[in-house]
Amino acid sequence: MVVFLCNIILIFMIIIAILLVCSIRIKLVNLEIKNYEALNDIVKETIKKEYADILNYIDFTAKFQLCLFDKIPIISITITNMRLKNILQKLVAKQMEKEVKLRQKLYRKFYNDSINVKNNNSCKNELEVENEMLQNEGINQDARIEEYVKIKKDYEKLKQSEFVEKILDKIRIEELELWLDLGTENASFTAILVSVINIAISVIFPLFIPIVNGEKIKYQVTPIYLRGHAFNLKTSMQITIPII
Repeated sequence: MVVFLCNIILIFMIIIAILLVCSIRIKLVNLEIKNYEALNDIVKETIKKEYADILNYIDFTAKFQLCLFDKIPIISITITNMRLKNILQKLVAKQMEKEVKLRQKLYRKFYNDSINVKNNNSCKNELEVENEMLQNEGINQDARIEEYVKIKKDYEKLKQSEFVEKILDKIRIEELELWLDLGTENASFTAILVSVINIAISVIFPLFIPIVNGEKIKYQVTPIYLRGHAFNLKTSMQITIPII
């Protein structure tokens, strides 16, 4: 028994030691939003919160790697935009199924509570009991269930946001190439917008996400002076996230 416990502890320590020198490397290759119409569709899908459908208008290939010492990849997974869309749709479907089961569970619970109320008040007139149930349970049942589901969803969102914050604190940009062609119906506004984007990339962006090697950061924002909207974005990047 002692030997078994020692082996378990040894394995656990080895796993911790490996995780200490491991990191997740994400390579985003040739992400492209081809035109203004695609950008407009992305905005519409975002407003409707149809996040999976956004990937219909963004082409890219992403490679996720588990690396030793930030150098040696030991596991590699490649995902395209459409494959990621399928994954997101399955996650959304599972979340909806989870909510349906939660509502069914709550309905059963409230129904059983109502039966207990009726049994505990057997000495009352049956019509009086039914009226009490209608007032105390029936009318407020849906509201109580929706309130509980909302609290549950808000709690899950809070946990997700805390997780994202922890990830963002660890992200390091190792490589970045960004090429953006941008135009609006107003030439002056186009010039101002391009200047703001340049400042954001060069000054503000590095304040939030550390850049490992400034020489591997390349970007160009080009104004397009046409009578109409123009947009074309191409980018590739590599980021590293330490596991521990």
